Amino acid sequence: DMVVGFSKRFGDIDPLLVRKRVDSGDLSDVMRVYSREMQQPFRNAVFGDLVQAMLIQVQKVKVDVGQTMAALDKLLKSNELNFLLLSTVPATLTIYAAIRWLYVRASWWIGGSSRHTTSSIQAIMRDIDRLLNIDTSEKSGAIAAERAIVGGDSMLMAAPLGRLICLTHYLRHHATSLSNSTSAGWLGTSSGWVCTLPHARSLFLQDIRDLESAVLTSTQKRRVVERMYRTFRFI
Repeated sequence: DMVVGFSKRFGDIDPLLVRKRVDSGDLSDVMRVYSREMQQPFRNAVFGDLVQAMLIQVQKVKVDVGQTMAALDKLLKSNELNFLLLSTVPATLTIYAAIRWLYVRASWWIGGSSRHTTSSIQAIMRDIDRLLNIDTSEKSGAIAAERAIVGGDSMLMAAPLGRLICLTHYLRHHATSLSNSTSAGWLGTSSGWVCTLPHARSLFLQDIRDLESAVLTSTQKRRVVERMYRTFRFI
């Protein structure tokens, strides 16, 4: 109504048409007067309609800002749940990182002894495998002749057999740390936790006895070592 009354002072207009343009944000009727009044701003500010044209524009800006804020408030209310969920993401990530850190530290502390055990067993098994491999590969010269006297070219000689007994003694000592539960268990290694078989200690000691046996040949003992690698995942 303010714009309609202002425009009537400068000629015949259609009030409905002016009101329709104002509702759509068109202030062309006011801007024509404003541009004409700005040709002599000081004079028209006192004696003309410049001040009223400026006030109408200010009121229009105020109405636009109010409508924008109302639309923004409506948008925020409709997405309140989404913003609430987004606000929990940092806290969730922080809690997850803290729990993960505590889990790693606890696993390292709890599984420290088992990791030492598995590392020692792996080192001893490597020495046994190497000893048997060297013995079975030496089939010429005086070693082959001495084995033939003992009773077969695959029997371990006294010196390698003595070293093997020493290694299996250390292996038996570390095997006492293995679980002998009737159900599957877990054992810490340098690469994480691995599942162990039921009666793991008994099975492991049984294989050690096979390695210590004086009846089995070195080739058969190599097969025992291969069986241990297949059976016990922590080696």
